[in-house]
Amino acid sequence: MSACAGSTARRIQTASVDIEDDTLLTGLANHAPSGIVFKTKAEYQPLQLVLDQQRIETTYREQGYFSAKVLGAEVEDIDDEEVALVFRVDEGKPTLLERVEILGAPEDDPSLNARELGRTAALVMDMPLTYDSYLQAADRLKSKMLARGYAYAVVYSSLTVDRARGRATATYAINAGPIAVFGDVKIEGLDRTPQVLVLNRLAWTPGERFDPVKLEKTRLSLYSTGLVGNVRFSWDKDERSDVLDLKLQASEGTRHEIRLGGGVGVDRQHYELRGRLGYTHRNFIDPRVTLRFQARPGIGFLSVGSKVILNLDTELELERLDFLFPLLRGKIGVEYLLNEYDAYSVQGPGVQASIGRFFMDDRLAVALTTSYRWHSFPRIEPAVQAVAEQIGLDDPESFVFIEPSVAWDSRDDPRSPSDGILLRMGVELGQVLSGDTPHPYLKITPEARGYWAFGDRVVVAARVRFGTNVSALGRVPLTQRYLSGGADTQRGFGRGRLAPFVRGENNESLPIGGGALVETNAEIRIGLFDIMDSLLSMVTFVDGADVADRFGELKFPNLHYAVGGGFRYDTPVGPIRADVGFRVNRTGPNDPDPDSPFALHLSIGEAF
Repeated sequence: MSACAGSTARRIQTASVDIEDDTLLTGLANHAPSGIVFKTKAEYQPLQLVLDQQRIETTYREQGYFSAKVLGAEVEDIDDEEVALVFRVDEGKPTLLERVEILGAPEDDPSLNARELGRTAALVMDMPLTYDSYLQAADRLKSKMLARGYAYAVVYSSLTVDRARGRATATYAINAGPIAVFGDVKIEGLDRTPQVLVLNRLAWTPGERFDPVKLEKTRLSLYSTGLVGNVRFSWDKDERSDVLDLKLQASEGTRHEIRLGGGVGVDRQHYELRGRLGYTHRNFIDPRVTLRFQARPGIGFLSVGSKVILNLDTELELERLDFLFPLLRGKIGVEYLLNEYDAYSVQGPGVQASIGRFFMDDRLAVALTTSYRWHSFPRIEPAVQAVAEQIGLDDPESFVFIEPSVAWDSRDDPRSPSDGILLRMGVELGQVLSGDTPHPYLKITPEARGYWAFGDRVVVAARVRFGTNVSALGRVPLTQRYLSGGADTQRGFGRGRLAPFVRGENNESLPIGGGALVETNAEIRIGLFDIMDSLLSMVTFVDGADVADRFGELKFPNLHYAVGGGFRYDTPVGPIRADVGFRVNRTGPNDPDPDSPFALHLSIGEAF
């Protein structure tokens, strides 16, 4: 044949029903032109044919066809510039697992006998044996040994294949070594970060039995500080002492970090564009101190009355790790608020200080925050002024509060969770200082979230949140009243539009917030396919919520419901999200926003 260089089209002829051609052909030196519209030619390489045949046989063995043999490769001229390659294969039958042999099980540990380790290997007899499952069994056996404290355990594996019979025996020889306990830790790679900060976050104490789970907990705890990155543990595998001295190698975290984000909210009455700017300076003044600045600007347009709405929230915060005591976090911050709402505008400063600590492997978070805020109201709609006493409107308003909180978080990934729960209780006990009769107030806001994964691509998520003002103490300040609606709550409404309201001069709805709230969300997240190595997902959801003046006035059997869907695209800063929600009930003239049957939300991060 007169095969020549040029673009190469090739195919493979087999009788395989379990292995697709794309799997067999991936990684061959000779391959077809790539691209859909603009094709990239691939040069025919005759010297690589033998290696390509070996690659195909290797792929067959990886899939459990240990008897497969490439009989040859034929080169057919298509035209002067193209050839076709035909690989002839005798694939045989898949090799079945006949026996698993486990040698060297520790005799002094009955829980690690050969039968128990056989269950750990999780290989199924008389079923096709793939090379990956054979290797994964060795990994599972080693993980089992490590989890029992055998830090020096080594698992040697071998595979014997009887090609004539199509049967295989997998043998795993275990060299367990002694059970080890944690010893000294040597820290390398950190210059700015104090070593004592690392030592305070070790998940074990010297003398405890070795446990790799504690290594992972320590790694996550160090990552959460933001000061440490790329943590790796190692130890001398040859020493085999029953006291395990560890080497912890780490790198310094990023000292300066800038984050940008934004979102869009659209309903029939409002258009809003929101931005977010964050700056973090770690090792500020002191190695344990972090400076954070955050600004959330926004601009909106209200179709009724052609009103432009401007918003700006800014916050400057200093955080000190190991404040007074190990693992205690101390924060102090100042903020300034400048927001335009439909019913009023508000501006003014605030200060806050807090301390908090994690417990139980960082699952349990306990914190105490104290804040003072002073707000003025440059604009108050006349309809709102008429109900000032009812809604806690003082101009200016001044109040101080303490906010103890406790949260249990077992989620696998707080940014985009697929498994676990979050339980949180927030309490706000405050004192209104402004007005003719200063008085205390109390808000209680519990919340629960749950996530359940079904396979690799489906996640079911649910959330419920309640809130109430204990009215017997006194009314809450206007800016502390409950509002719902938006990208993270009830997605059938624009942000803050689901709430008790008064009618404006043009008969528009002016939300004034309420003293009680209920929010429920349920959604199914389905991973579709990857685009540029990032996952595109589809979401369907049902949201329900209600806000009223008092808890007893919430309409639990008949919440405001919305159904909808959207898409997520994973990015390093979180999923980019687009959701649209359609209201399905309570759209009458006496309900919030009766002329807005849907809302569109574009933002970053999951809804919950």
